[in-house]
Amino acid sequence: MSPIKRNVKSKKNLKYLLSILIVGIFLAVLVSGPILIKPLDTRHHITQTFSQIETNLKLKNWSEATASTHILRSSLNKSFKILRYSVELDEMADIMINLDRIEGFIQANDEKNALGELYEARGHWRELGK
Repeated sequence: MSPIKRNVKSKKNLKYLLSILIVGIFLAVLVSGPILIKPLDTRHHITQTFSQIETNLKLKNWSEATASTHILRSSLNKSFKILRYSVELDEMADIMINLDRIEGFIQANDEKNALGELYEARGHWRELGK
């Protein structure tokens, strides 16, 4: 086989391999939600922050509950920057809406509604990436 034919054939193979590699990378990113959420949950202590907010609400410690919601919002924003390509955007938006409502109920000193929203946000967090 001549060097020219060999060069053309290797370019053709390279195009196929490059296409397969790109598709593989996109698929890996799209299905990485369940894999990425576990280390982020541990690193940012999101689940623990949910528990802290719950405890503060039950004790009617409104200032600590407000501080914990700010920590939770910060942690979620960091997590969402990494997870946004591999999980549903609706779930992320629902968590943030729940967090807004929780903050409003905390300002109104409404423990029952704040706890309801907190449990819903926690449920959305658990379902994220499944």
